[in-house]
Amino acid sequence: CDASNMSIWHKRNQIRYLLVPQEGPVTLFESLFVDAEGIRPLIGETIDQWEENVATTYCSQGPNMFVQIEKWADQLDSFLKPITKGLGNTRVAVQGGDPLQAFALEKRGYDLQSGQEVIERARSIKVEGEIELIKCGIQSTADAVVYLHGAIKDGVSENQVWALLHHYNIAVGGEYVETRLLNSGMRTSPWMQESSTKLLRPGDLVALDADCTGPFGYFIDFSRTWLCARDSRGNLESSVLEP
Repeated sequence: CDASNMSIWHKRNQIRYLLVPQEGPVTLFESLFVDAEGIRPLIGETIDQWEENVATTYCSQGPNMFVQIEKWADQLDSFLKPITKGLGNTRVAVQGGDPLQAFALEKRGYDLQSGQEVIERARSIKVEGEIELIKCGIQSTADAVVYLHGAIKDGVSENQVWALLHHYNIAVGGEYVETRLLNSGMRTSPWMQESSTKLLRPGDLVALDADCTGPFGYFIDFSRTWLCARDSRGNLESSVLEP
């Protein structure tokens, strides 16, 4: 929504939320962990207005979270009532948050729907210029993978190699890498083993899933597999390359 703010932390502590009506202004309820001056330049692009949030997590509120959930629902109710009245129905799609928050909205008369379905269908419709942003994410991830590939040699750990993907992604304005799916040698099978302290050896296959959330927040994933064919000094070992 053009308002990146401690993305990983807020995925674990879901205290900021977004209201996107069928018609009318898009409202971001921003957490208190942000300077208002940093939000104002974003208003007028994909976000029309912002309000202070009502935090509801146990981490931030302790046993008071149940009272906070009711306050949260009252806050949302004040925004949703005029919207649903104008549309002539009480359907509200919800994604994320605590189930108790959904129950609190139901108590206030809202007919809850799957937010995941709505979001995925909306994502399939591209706005002007969006394809170019996706292409940018693909290219930056491809460049990050090339950067990572240059470090594959004898004696380097899987973790050391994988870290370069994260390094490059962050350096060019990406946000984070969602998985640690890089492994080598016998650890490539079965698949889905995360990177480890295992050292690469000549002759090892090295397998990777990119899984980068790059610039502009697009998730880019593709897979690559290489042969570790360089010694500890980075020189090619001809014996590894021979059939």
